[in-house]
Amino acid sequence: MQTPEFWRDEIWHPLSVHFPIALIFLATIFKLLSFRFKKFSSTASILIIGSGVFCWISYYTGSLADGAVSRTLCDPTVLKTHENYAYYLSILLSVIGILEIFKITFAVPFKRILNFILTLGLLICCIGVGYVGHLGAELVYQQAAGVYTPSQDCKEFE
Repeated sequence: MQTPEFWRDEIWHPLSVHFPIALIFLATIFKLLSFRFKKFSSTASILIIGSGVFCWISYYTGSLADGAVSRTLCDPTVLKTHENYAYYLSILLSVIGILEIFKITFAVPFKRILNFILTLGLLICCIGVGYVGHLGAELVYQQAAGVYTPSQDCKEFE
């Protein structure tokens, strides 16, 4: 029995992309909670930094998948838009993470304003991750990006 090769380059992206999605939403929730309950502030900081790191990992694995996927698409502009907005999201999360580290490390006199700006940035990231995810779903479910297509008689599964 010969099975299809599962660990192709384009498989790493869907495996890694769910971490930043979950972390961005959790970071936003904990950041909002930290306005009322200060004990959630450190958890929000960890989630913000983690979401930025995992966002870049997802961007990298998406770049790995690009070579295998882009040749099979009917409309490659969707892939380019998906990639561009994922890049913008990664940059925004990096800036938010750096500002969060700056806020923790140094005595900042305008912490409340900075917290408000960071929360606003996280809310924008939630919208952004929804759009990037929508484009990714469009690639997979409308253009079969990275989808393995078995033979007509499925002999490779016997």
